[in-house]
Amino acid sequence: KAMRWRRADEARTAAIGLSAGAALAAILGVRHGDSVRAVVSVAGIACGAAASPLTALTVMKRGPETDVAAVGREAGDGARSVPLLAIHGRSDDVVAPLNAAALVRQFLARNGVDVPKGSESTLPDPDHARRESPLRGHGFALREWQCCDVLAARLVEIDDVGHAWSGGDASLPFNDAAGPDATAMAGAFLDLVWARAPA
Repeated sequence: KAMRWRRADEARTAAIGLSAGAALAAILGVRHGDSVRAVVSVAGIACGAAASPLTALTVMKRGPETDVAAVGREAGDGARSVPLLAIHGRSDDVVAPLNAAALVRQFLARNGVDVPKGSESTLPDPDHARRESPLRGHGFALREWQCCDVLAARLVEIDDVGHAWSGGDASLPFNDAAGPDATAMAGAFLDLVWARAPA
């Protein structure tokens, strides 16, 4: 309904959010891949990570209590791929950083990538990985996974950033002015996704 109201381009629709908004973006990406073509999650958790609303706070601190890869696999069976960009501060004390790995695991399973057995934050070896230590801002590690030569998920883990939008306006809550710039990362990610999307 909102897409019709805003006359959104259905081929270029992404769900983007921070914290609870990131959790909603994950739900939309997993459950509504027919409408959402990409997801950007900053400090979020995986879809269905908590077995009940009462345990959600525990999941934020300790990671999923459900098999989030199975949730992703079931939702993605025969469905369109929905690439994910997960950005998470390694010093986040509100949503534990292992939730980012669980979210990536879920989207890899949803997008047809085999995920190894193990804990909910166990990931397969990435197709690409690099570490950056910029002169300004925080250092970060970036890992990418592909399926059929198409980006399935990208994980950016930022050093010394808490529960915040990296590169944001420091005068606002939950923003860290030092880079890397999460907004620029999201834009570059979406440019890549849209460029490779089928017409």
